[in-house]
Amino acid sequence: ENPYFPDTPCCAVASDICALWPWAGQPAGQVHAKMATGGSLTPTLIWAQRYEKVFVTFEMLSTQSVSVDMTEGCLTMQASAGGKTYKLENLALSNEIVPEESKWFSNDRALVILLKKREPLWWNTLSSDKAYKRFIKTDFNKWCDEEDKEYMGEVSMDGMQEGGFDGMGGMGGMGGMGGMGG
Repeated sequence: ENPYFPDTPCCAVASDICALWPWAGQPAGQVHAKMATGGSLTPTLIWAQRYEKVFVTFEMLSTQSVSVDMTEGCLTMQASAGGKTYKLENLALSNEIVPEESKWFSNDRALVILLKKREPLWWNTLSSDKAYKRFIKTDFNKWCDEEDKEYMGEVSMDGMQEGGFDGMGGMGGMGGMGGMGG
């Protein structure tokens, strides 16, 4: 019996936690083998947002057999990598999206999903479902705060002129370094 979630079988909670629970009824190695071959794993996602869109990324090398389905309030995805299947079913999104204008692509390094927001609202989190909280992380490479120009789609071009980097100037000499002949 699982003392933390008495009404839930261990493997329904999370496969990596199950391996740590001796009361799951199986040795840790057997639990991992069963989850790797017969079951699917929940993918860890990273996300960021802009004024009108949300970026969701599942980073995994050699991702294959990818499928993504989006509805106005849910995201479903499945992918295989390294002999394991990763599956996310009906992840409840914080706000509504426009599925027809949302896109996704995958390559050998990641699955990237671009969700078009129905309304340009700030999302405090990707999902309203607290059960997935530990599988969703912030993509700090793409993250912008509401106050940032990039959030609204503006790119700062200070110091740049049309046609190149003419307005930036060069490094110049090292003035003020007396006694250094040269």
